[in-house]
Amino acid sequence: MTEPESFRARDAVVEVYDRVPGTDDASDMYVIHVHGVNLLIRERKPDPDEPVELFLHVENVTRGSTVLVMDVNNAGETDYRI
Repeated sequence: MTEPESFRARDAVVEVYDRVPGTDDASDMYVIHVHGVNLLIRERKPDPDEPVELFLHVENVTRGSTVLVMDVNNAGETDYRI
């Protein structure tokens, strides 16, 4: 894997990784590092007969155990222990 482009904005770092041909990557991958968590966002196409999916992955890297509260499309909050 090549080195990502990296950008800093206040307490956040954004890394951009190139799409890897021959994988299910359908786009470059964006990783945001902020508040002790990483948020990975990319498009993927695991099945050639299906549409492109938007994939998000959240990982607790340096925080102690905490609660992640998410609201997707104003459908209400859901708590996750991370």
